[in-house]
Amino acid sequence: MTSEPALRPGLAYPDWQFAVSRAEQAEKLRLCGIDPKSHGDRVDVTHLATAAILLTRRAGFTINGNVHVGQWFDQVGPVPLDRPVTLGGAVTSVEPVAKGTEVRTAFAVTLEDGSVPLRMTRLTLRLDPNRSDQSTRRVRAATPPPPDAGDILRRLALRPADVAAYSGDGENLIHSDPAVARQFGFRAPIAGGLMAVRLMLAALKEKCSADRLEMSVRFRRPMFWHDSLTLRGRLDPATHTGTMVVVNEDGKSAVTATVTACA
Repeated sequence: MTSEPALRPGLAYPDWQFAVSRAEQAEKLRLCGIDPKSHGDRVDVTHLATAAILLTRRAGFTINGNVHVGQWFDQVGPVPLDRPVTLGGAVTSVEPVAKGTEVRTAFAVTLEDGSVPLRMTRLTLRLDPNRSDQSTRRVRAATPPPPDAGDILRRLALRPADVAAYSGDGENLIHSDPAVARQFGFRAPIAGGLMAVRLMLAALKEKCSADRLEMSVRFRRPMFWHDSLTLRGRLDPATHTGTMVVVNEDGKSAVTATVTACA
């Protein structure tokens, strides 16, 4: 079996050119209970955050057992469906932590004309299965209930089949295999955190085009594949900026986001 490359700051992933098709995006949105037409002719940038995960795999790294910790979007223009884009990325930091290793990577999306409408940063926890069980439980226990989080914007009852299908192209078995999920310290498979971000982007698209977007996302605790989720938000009616939180069926914050620009 081929070993992984050495993870180090400055490591650049090979560029990947592809197009997000209308049908591909529609299916991902459907699995999240979102109208496939909600983004019109534009790519839901959540889709490109998923592509960044696949770029990591294309570069020779396993993504099995990886957990999304944080995601940052800086979008300055639309990304069209069915048009070629080039995704590039480079590792900016690698840090040992109690549960394994945290890897921060910066990504850029470039269009055919050379413009860069989207930059992203992803923080990933590469779990060590020998240490993740107790550490994961501590993280869950330490996450407090959210404060008054504002209006209810959306609801989604997760279904195991949809959770597994959503993350099937990434081959991260913590989303679909109970035995693998337990190996990494989870009592059941967990939904990909970007499913929650899809809900957030759909809510923002109801208020503005979101062609200009600055949003930071933190994944606070697992969303299990049978959880019922509620998206709540406090968004300024004029600027559409503010905070959003996805709350699980136990009333705990699973995913939080701060929107500092949305137009």
